Amino acid sequence: MPETIEQKILNFVNVNNLWTGDSKLLLAVSGGADSVGLVEILISLKASGKINSDFHIAHISHLLRDEKSFANVEYVKSLAKQHNLPATCLRIDVKTYAKEKKLSIETAARNLRLNSLGKIARQNNCSAIATAHHKNDNAETVIHRLLRGTGFKGLAGIRPKISLNGIIFIRPL
Repeated sequence: MPETIEQKILNFVNVNNLWTGDSKLLLAVSGGADSVGLVEILISLKASGKINSDFHIAHISHLLRDEKSFANVEYVKSLAKQHNLPATCLRIDVKTYAKEKKLSIETAARNLRLNSLGKIARQNNCSAIATAHHKNDNAETVIHRLLRGTGFKGLAGIRPKISLNGIIFIRPL
């Protein structure tokens, strides 16, 4: 019998020691298929008794896509309500921040998103922030880094678990 996606994720979590099964996790949810899939998989693992973690959903709107941004916020809120999970949705002004700090939109968005997620995690006593990065994202990251002339460390791609500013980020997918 083939291994289920839930079992593959659970094995990856255990092999990489991403978190203890009873920790509270902040789930970073964009509203896209990957992050929604992560929510569904973790909810399934909890329902089956394979993990005991509590979850809090976080959504960060970068205010870059007008109507789609607002639709994503509403979708994430409805997802949280469907699963009876608490949710925090924030709007951040990436364009203004990028201009003030003389950063690219991508860098500004990443900085603001990571800082916002860290604050939400601390406010809600979450031990880690789970994002839905996966193998395709990892391959894309390595290619981008190669094109920019990365050193040896950059060839490793996205790590399954890192600590940024005292906050642990995990990538169970």
